[in-house]
Amino acid sequence: FVLRRVNRAASTPLPEPTARYQRIISLAPSITETLFALGLGDAVVGVTRYCDYPKEAKEKQDVGGYFDPNYESILSLQPDLVVTFAEHEKPRAYLAERGIRTLTVTHKTVAGIFESIETLGEIGGVRDRAAALAADLRRRVARVSARIPAGSRPKVMVVKGRDVEAKTIGSLYIAGRGGYYDELLVLAGGENAFTGSVPFPRVSAEGILKINPDVIVEILGDMNGHPLDPRKAVQAWLPLSGVKAVKDGRIHLLLDDFAVIPGPRFALTLERLAQVLHPEVNWEADPPPGGE
Repeated sequence: FVLRRVNRAASTPLPEPTARYQRIISLAPSITETLFALGLGDAVVGVTRYCDYPKEAKEKQDVGGYFDPNYESILSLQPDLVVTFAEHEKPRAYLAERGIRTLTVTHKTVAGIFESIETLGEIGGVRDRAAALAADLRRRVARVSARIPAGSRPKVMVVKGRDVEAKTIGSLYIAGRGGYYDELLVLAGGENAFTGSVPFPRVSAEGILKINPDVIVEILGDMNGHPLDPRKAVQAWLPLSGVKAVKDGRIHLLLDDFAVIPGPRFALTLERLAQVLHPEVNWEADPPPGGE
């Protein structure tokens, strides 16, 4: 297993060197998780309203949402660094005009997650901890890879959005090829059943019948505390009995919050996916010789 190395020269340059940033603001949940995983939680002074992991993150000042940051709140915290994603163009421009340093990272790919761990570890003065975290995550990815049976790759449809209250399946959004979930599917020993190029296509019941996946995985980790009856969620699929995944009873719901957050806990999502795609594997057993 080899992770593609991201060329840092092509990404956002690191902020000017400093002894260690003391007042960091995060504008995304996965960035917040990464900072805390690196032991930099004490330096974090502000997070978005959606940053609730680890639980200590909820004690930090709320600086608004992912797409609607509260600039007044950000400025009141007098940050020495604000960590953003590429989508945060307007916040970066606003902050730059006021002399506040920003750092842009990406979590759209597994390689990007690893690079952000390295980068944040470097600017936070915790390189050794970053290296240890990255090594542990790589070990877990390799552990999954070592257990996947050769030549066995079920075709999977990953559902990213639908009306879970509906009694039957109408139109829904699925993960296309080339994105984060497509990458995790491959690492977990599967193949994306959707062959088009749209990142998150909207498909109808008829479209699902045409795709005809071997396995359906619903990513439902973003229910925001709303109650969900898993039994009813699965029952909504039953009218589509012509779909192989429905006929074979291979519909799986991922209800964990980390399933929608592409940060250091991506390894948990990968492990869950591998377990549902390859139930024939004894995931608790020791790895095969030379597997790790």
